[in-house]
Amino acid sequence: MPEITVYSRTPRTAGGFECGGQRITLSGPIKSGGEGMIYAVKYSDGICAKVYHRNKINAELRDKVKATINNPPGDNLTGETESSHSSLISWAISALYDSNLPDAHFLGFTMPLIDTSMFREAHRYYDPDDRIKYMGGTFTWLYLLTAAFNIASVVSAIHLKGHRIGDMSASNILVARTAAVSFIDCDSFQITDAASKKTYYTKVATGDFLPPELMGVNFRTDNIDRYYSDLFALGVMIFKFLMNGFHPYQARGAGVDGLPTIEAKIKQGKFAYEGTFPDVRPPKNAPPYAMISPELRSLFHRCFVTGHSEKEKRPAASEWAAALKNEIANIQKCDRNDNHYFSGGLKRCPWCAVMAANPGRKDPFPAGRMGKGNDAQKAAVAKPVQGEKEAGRIGVGFGFGGGVGFSQPQKAQPAKTSTAAQVTPGTQTAKPQPSAPAQQPVKTAPVKTNPPILSVTPDSAEIKVMRDGDAEFVIKVENKGEGTLEGTLRSDSDWLTFTAGNSGGGSLGGGSSGAAGTTAANTPAMTRTSAGKSLDFSAVKIFEAAAVIRGSKLPAGVGAPDAIFTGIISVSSNGGRAEIPVKVAFAKDPKLETDRGKIIIKDADIASNAEKVIRSEFTVKNGGDGILTGTITPNKDWIRAVPDRISTADSITVAVEIDTEKAPNSVLLFGKINIETNGGSAEITVGVTIQK
Repeated sequence: MPEITVYSRTPRTAGGFECGGQRITLSGPIKSGGEGMIYAVKYSDGICAKVYHRNKINAELRDKVKATINNPPGDNLTGETESSHSSLISWAISALYDSNLPDAHFLGFTMPLIDTSMFREAHRYYDPDDRIKYMGGTFTWLYLLTAAFNIASVVSAIHLKGHRIGDMSASNILVARTAAVSFIDCDSFQITDAASKKTYYTKVATGDFLPPELMGVNFRTDNIDRYYSDLFALGVMIFKFLMNGFHPYQARGAGVDGLPTIEAKIKQGKFAYEGTFPDVRPPKNAPPYAMISPELRSLFHRCFVTGHSEKEKRPAASEWAAALKNEIANIQKCDRNDNHYFSGGLKRCPWCAVMAANPGRKDPFPAGRMGKGNDAQKAAVAKPVQGEKEAGRIGVGFGFGGGVGFSQPQKAQPAKTSTAAQVTPGTQTAKPQPSAPAQQPVKTAPVKTNPPILSVTPDSAEIKVMRDGDAEFVIKVENKGEGTLEGTLRSDSDWLTFTAGNSGGGSLGGGSSGAAGTTAANTPAMTRTSAGKSLDFSAVKIFEAAAVIRGSKLPAGVGAPDAIFTGIISVSSNGGRAEIPVKVAFAKDPKLETDRGKIIIKDADIASNAEKVIRSEFTVKNGGDGILTGTITPNKDWIRAVPDRISTADSITVAVEIDTEKAPNSVLLFGKINIETNGGSAEITVGVTIQK
């Protein structure tokens, strides 16, 4: 393969990339796409590189890669403290440049490598025909639940850091036969830089995973936060996994005769599974909706019925993870067919009932049938499934545990495959463990020669929150000593609660009820569940949780815009005590500010200007909080403002172009630029004098 030399750099903490960097050799390419090419990194197993096409590279892309590297979803998720090979989530590792000089050109980034012979697109699992072809009936409804749980857990972890996935669909979520999942194309995600507060928006979307409020939006020109879009797409994905690949808005009947596409049905809110529309019914071969537990059905209702018009009511990813975890814990197994699993609240197997009522229908989980991939599955060795490319590998954005992690090329790793992959039809097998991290051995407690020592980050917090919104920050509890650190987080305020997450050899307890914590071995990694004002923890190394400020629960009598609310988080443990003072202020409304009130261009020489265009610029700044949105409208057709629509949490530069060919034949030109936003309005006078 052809080889090229590049230089790998890590971003500085404050501004820019360090000069120099490590010289590495790339070989390939091993994959090509519209944005760039994927190369293998020589002498670095498990790492690859994405090199962008030259015409795709700009300062915005370079800065987004820097922000991505500087803002990973936590050390305990990315595995940076150990190695990238044992990652639960993989992220861009370093930026690539063409030299080690200060004026080097940005090329792309390095990232972990995934073995695509083990991971396939999600639809290959939730579509029953594909699933039976490659797996027989052994990828059961329990495995589908587990994959859905893993997806929800990863999305929750991403959201906790302020990032968004944006284009969540069946083509960029990969699933392994162990129910492990990986998200690809992470450089298209919406990324928020914690230091600068700048957001890099995603410009892509998939129609049948988009919520109704974003139908018809031009993502290339409009900057839109995709949080609620992610929640809708996550609901669609989970529905597909649990309902044999059927989309929640697939429907039949007179009520949808004029709505031929999924997108059209989404826009009209034609959710057919609750009987809301008498002339709309579910597809003929869809599984019975009653087989879904009431807890999960209530979340689907909030996502697709209430959430259709009120996006804020859609369930958070952490709620999905908690409900799916509960469903897995209470799953039942059919005594007639070992491949039939169903909800714990049902009295009989729904799959058997469907087959009895429809003798000609294909069983979605046939007993004793081996798919083409099952020999490899039985051996629990990372071998390609028949019909797929041998040793195919691509770079990924994320990978979440449950079994096979990021493969090292040319090496099978049977010792690192979870028991979930070792399925033999007709034998009693263990449930797939959603908590089993990829390629990480079970940790055993060391001999307690020294006591645990408590360390808590941050030591204080100052947060802004919208009056009816929520805000979060991460609490990191670390054991600096030995043994197991055990204790409790407590809040003294109703508006300050916890959302729990387990990672890094820690486990979580039962919140305000004070229930004993579960063990790390059976607690899913980074599951986010509401834990109230109290949360028990247990950590060999590190435990993380989110502190959530509920703006709607702040004291109603305090109406001053500059009011400050204070609370205390107390941390008590067998390794010491600590307190985290929390100060909360209401976020300000967006406020329009500009750096110029006039643009005066004197003695413009249009004779030597071949384009007959004079250019200048001004800056629009958000002097408040939230997102400043609005329009920029010149009052003359010879003045252009680019962009003419703004949406920013910080600031944006607006280019002003004076087209002298459209302007009056005069040596003195005057015009105005009007700015109308949700944070006020402004007017900029434009004056140009032309040389005779």
